[in-house]
Amino acid sequence: MALAILASLAGALGETSALAQPILYASDSLTGSLYTLDTANASATLVGPFVVTQIMAGLGYDAQRDILFGTSTETNDLYSINRSTGLATWIGDLEVELMHALEYDVASDTLFGAFGTSAGDGLYNIDTSTGAATLIGHIGFFHSDHANTVHGLAAHPDTGVLYGAVSGPALDWGALIEINKTTGQGSLIGEFTQHIGGLAFHPETNVLFAMDNLADELYTIDITTAQTTLIGPTGLGKAPGLAFTPEPTSLSLLALGGLLAICRRRR
Repeated sequence: MALAILASLAGALGETSALAQPILYASDSLTGSLYTLDTANASATLVGPFVVTQIMAGLGYDAQRDILFGTSTETNDLYSINRSTGLATWIGDLEVELMHALEYDVASDTLFGAFGTSAGDGLYNIDTSTGAATLIGHIGFFHSDHANTVHGLAAHPDTGVLYGAVSGPALDWGALIEINKTTGQGSLIGEFTQHIGGLAFHPETNVLFAMDNLADELYTIDITTAQTTLIGPTGLGKAPGLAFTPEPTSLSLLALGGLLAICRRRR
């Protein structure tokens, strides 16, 4: 009987999840809060304040553990973020300053971070339990005139290729690069004029979304040419972090799937 009920619930949730869409989250450093963004028109909806830090520079969703992580360049710490309230919970010290970018890579089960100042840059492997960041290698990608660094990371959902957005301190130049996950070395794909910070791939369409965190405008980027397409203004003050997560119904379906598997093994 229990198995039949669970199967029925799973079927109902399956129909709902087919209509559900992944949610795009953004961090806003002006208000110190978490928002959701409409991918069609870029309009922002407040979720809630982080409380413990004002500047949550990087966002990354760990699909294996269902955790939204954030890095603060104000405290230089790693946090987990409640997607219903926005409240951030301290995990640990990154032991690295200015970890602007964050991305969880499903293929390697790794939380990557990118650090950058005018003195250098690097790709890091971040321990999700302690927050400690371990250097993989220097990205070594600086504009010859401006010494810009990586402010956004995103791993392609299908290929696992890691992309980075290079920007700042120069405000009139940026670039999309591909980053070797083993060595940390970056290579140029193409240039753009926006000050791109956050990057996030839509997990179903594989479209790369990007945030200009000076103009606070949402874009999509062609990963073969770096051509940017404007979606619209977000109305936020300064939004450096982006991350997609699944709808709650999708997560409920996964949980029910696990319960069904347990029930079948016990029969």
